Amino acid sequence: MDTKTKTGNQKQPTTLAGLRGLIDRLNTREDVCRTTEEREKDYVDVVLWLEWVQNFLESRSLYHKKQHIKKAMMIKMAKTLLAPDEIERVEAEAEEQAAAELDKEGV
Repeated sequence: MDTKTKTGNQKQPTTLAGLRGLIDRLNTREDVCRTTEEREKDYVDVVLWLEWVQNFLESRSLYHKKQHIKKAMMIKMAKTLLAPDEIERVEAEAEEQAAAELDKEGV
């Protein structure tokens, strides 16, 4: 099983191709041809994927909260350590870089 994408320490329950196969199996109306064991295995796979997605989203949310806090701390530190004219230069350079990026994107 090739499950390289991780959420924290938890690997994906199956490959993405395995997930696609699970979705396809669940979308078919030929459920009568499938055994109870096959349906139970699909149910377990669905639960594992839902748990993985929940953990992924929680980890992502925590990461963004940490980044927001770090950014606020860095801004506060910069304003404490830099002279007002240095802060103005940094802000002007940031605006120039942002404008250049927007020009590249054609906005």
